[in-house]
Amino acid sequence: LLSVRRGRMPGWDDEDTPLVQLVKAREAPKSAKPPPAASQPKREEKKKADKKGRQQQASKRAGNEVDLDAVLRARDAGKASSKSKLQVFVKEHGSNILVGLAVLAVIYFKFAEESWTGYRSSSSQQRMEDPFKLLGVSSSASDADVKKAYRKISLQLHPDKNPNASPEEKDRFTKITAAYKVLSDPEKRKRWLNHENPDHSTLPSDTESLKDSSMDQQLKPKSAWLVLAYADWSDECWDLAERWEQTSKDLGRYVQVGRFDLDTQPKLAKKFNTVSVPMIYTYVDGVVQTFYGDPTHMNITLFVTKSLGDSVQVLRDATGGAFLSERPEHVKSMLFAQQGGVKLRLAFRSMARKFSASSDFAEVTVEGAGQLRSLYGVQKEPSIVIAKENGRKPYIYSGQMTFSRMNQIFQQHQFDTVARLSVHNYKSLCGQGSRGEQPCILYLFDSAKDTEAVLAGVKAAFRNSSLDDMQTAVQQEPERFSVSFAWVDLAKHPALRKNVEGVASRVVALKSRTKAVLPYEGDATDPLALSAFIKSLDSHDDGDWDTLPGPIELTYETIPWNWRADIRRLTPQLMTGIAVIACALLWYAIQNLWYDYQETKKKGNFRKNIDAARQRQVEAETKKNAKWQQIEEENRRVAEGRRREQEDKERRRAEAARESADERDKETRRLREEAERKAKVAQERAGAKAKQEREAASKAPKAAPAKQQPAPAPPAASKPPPHVTDDELKRAIDRLVEGGDLSTLTKRGVRERLQAQYPHVDLLERKDLVLGEIEAAVVRRLANQ
Repeated sequence: LLSVRRGRMPGWDDEDTPLVQLVKAREAPKSAKPPPAASQPKREEKKKADKKGRQQQASKRAGNEVDLDAVLRARDAGKASSKSKLQVFVKEHGSNILVGLAVLAVIYFKFAEESWTGYRSSSSQQRMEDPFKLLGVSSSASDADVKKAYRKISLQLHPDKNPNASPEEKDRFTKITAAYKVLSDPEKRKRWLNHENPDHSTLPSDTESLKDSSMDQQLKPKSAWLVLAYADWSDECWDLAERWEQTSKDLGRYVQVGRFDLDTQPKLAKKFNTVSVPMIYTYVDGVVQTFYGDPTHMNITLFVTKSLGDSVQVLRDATGGAFLSERPEHVKSMLFAQQGGVKLRLAFRSMARKFSASSDFAEVTVEGAGQLRSLYGVQKEPSIVIAKENGRKPYIYSGQMTFSRMNQIFQQHQFDTVARLSVHNYKSLCGQGSRGEQPCILYLFDSAKDTEAVLAGVKAAFRNSSLDDMQTAVQQEPERFSVSFAWVDLAKHPALRKNVEGVASRVVALKSRTKAVLPYEGDATDPLALSAFIKSLDSHDDGDWDTLPGPIELTYETIPWNWRADIRRLTPQLMTGIAVIACALLWYAIQNLWYDYQETKKKGNFRKNIDAARQRQVEAETKKNAKWQQIEEENRRVAEGRRREQEDKERRRAEAARESADERDKETRRLREEAERKAKVAQERAGAKAKQEREAASKAPKAAPAKQQPAPAPPAASKPPPHVTDDELKRAIDRLVEGGDLSTLTKRGVRERLQAQYPHVDLLERKDLVLGEIEAAVVRRLANQ
C-alpha cells in the first residue's frame, strides 16, 4: 500500500493528464467518427449517374429540347447582373468618377472664389499698385515728403525731360502720377489706408463697420447681429442707405447692427456667402440667415424677430409643466400676447438673450394654453408673468410694454428674491454697478456642516427683510436702490471659504468694491432684527467694516445642459431633416418598385416558355431527392442502432461494475465479520482459561514462599479500522472533483487526496470503482456548466 501511495498505481493510465482533457479526448473520437458507409454513394454509382445525365443532355440537344439548366443559369446570371448593375459600374469606373468629382470641386471653388472677389478685382484699388511703394515713401510720410518724392521721380520720367522714353517708362510715369493724386488728396489717402476704393466716395453711415481683421472679436458665437453687405459703387446701396440708417437706429436696442464692404472685406463676404449687394443678414449664435424681399422697415423687423425665435420656448398646456420644472433655480418669464405684436415679441426675445444666464423665457400660444391663463389669472393681454421660487406668488405685469419698461422689469426680477451667489450673477448682485452703492446681505452657508432646514429658515427671513427694504427704499426721497440678498455655499467655493475664515458671523454685509464686510451679530432667522441691521448700515463708518485679506474669487460652475429645451428649440430643424430623409426613402422605394415592375414585365414571357421544362426538372429533382432522403433515413437508422447498442454496452458495463463492487463489498463485510467473530471467540476462550487457572490456584495448598512470576496479561485485542463503503468513496470523489480546477486537477491528484483522507483503504483493490467515479463526476460537472 505504501509503494502504491508513493509511485504510480499499476493499471492507472494518464495519471498526470488534466481531467478536462481526458474527457475531451474521449468525446473527440465520437464526434470525429466518420459517417457510415451507407451515407457515401459508391464511386462507381456516382460515375454512372453523371454519365447518364450527360447522355440525357445530349439526347435533349439532339431532339431540339430545351436545356433547362442552361436556361436557368442564364436567367440567374442576367438577374444578378441587373441587380448589381450599379455596383459593377462603380467598380469599373470608380477612378473616372473620382477624377470627375475632383474636377467639379476645383471648378466650383474657383467660381466661388471669383464670385467672392469679383467685384473687388474690378475696382480701381485692385488695378492700382500701392502708391506708397511707387513713390518710395512710408505710409506715415507727410505731404511734403510725398511731394518731394514725386518731383524727384517726375524729373527723370517726365516726357518733356525724357522724349525718348520707352513704353515701360511712360506707363510707370502714369502710375506715379495716379499715386501722387491719391496721396495728395486727404480723403483719397484715408480711403486707401482703410482698404477702400479711393476713386469712389464711401456710403455715409453711423453703423458699426465690420472688418476682416477684427471679425472674430466682433462676431462672437453667442452674439446677435443684423448685418448689411454693401459696395460704394452700387446704386441700390445708395438708395437703401437712408432706410438702413433708420432701421439700424430702431433695431440697435435689440441686436447689434453692423455692415461690411464687399470690395474690401473678402473674408466677411466668404463667411456670409455674399455675391451681390445690397444683402441683409442676421448672425445669431453663429448661424447666418439671409433676408429676401422688399427691405422695408417692417419686413426687416419681422425678419430679425423670426431670427431670434430660438431664444424663447413656445409654451402650451402640454409643455407648461416641463418648462416650470426644468432648472428650478432659474426665474420663469412668460409672455401672454395675441397674434402680431412684432415689436413686443422682438423686445421679449432680446431680453431672453440678455438674461438667459438666470432666467428662462417662453411665449404662450393663443390656442391650447387656457389652463396656463387660468392658473396665473391672466385676463388682460399683453401680460408678462414672472414666476420665481416654488410656492411664491408670481408677478404679473400688464398694459403697454415698452422696451425700457421690459428692461426694468427683467432687471429687477432676473434673480430669485434670495439668489444663490455664483460666478454668473456675482456682478449683478454684488459687483460693480449693482443696485447703486448699497451693499449686499450674504449668508455664508456650508453644506458640509449646515442642514437644509437652517438654510430654509434664513432664506425665509431674508425674503421678509427684502420686502421691507423695498418698501423703505420706495418711500425715501430721493428713492434709493434696494439691498440685494443672496447666499453662497462655501463648500463649492474653497477660495472664498479661505478668505472669510476670520469672519465671526455667518451673515455679513458685503461691499465688493472695497472688499469690506460687516458681520451681523443677531439671529439670522429673525426678519425684524435683519431689517434693523440693514437700516443701520448707513450709520456705520469705515472703521466698523472689516477688510478681507484677499480678492473675492468664486469657483466657476458649469451651467448644466438643458437637453429638453434644446430639443424643443431644434424641433423644426429635426422635423425638416426627418421629412427630407422620408422623401428620399420614398423616392428610393418608388424607383425600386418601378424597376421591379419593369423587370417582372420583361420576364413574363420568358417564364411562360420554360414552365413545362421547369416542371420536368422539378419531377426529376423530386425523385432524386426522394432517393437521397431514403439513403439518409437508412443512415440515420443505422446510426441510431449503433448508438443504442453502444449505450446498452455502456449501461451493461456500468451495471457489471456496480454488481462486482457490491459483491466485493459484501465479501469484505463478511470477512470482517468472520474475523471479528473469531477474535471474540478467542478472547472468550482465553478469558475462560484464565478463570479456570485462577480457580485451580486458589484451591491448591500453599507451597514454600517462592516468588512466582506473574502471568503475562493477555494481549489486548486490536480495534479493527473503520470500514469505508463505496458510497462514501463516491461522495468523497465528487467533492474533490467539484472543488478542484479541471484544467489542473489530475487522476494522481484525486487519488493522493483520497488516500490522505482514507489512509487505511486499499485503493488498488477498488481501482475500477475509483476510475469510474472520477470520470462520472467530471462528466456531471461539465454537464452542469
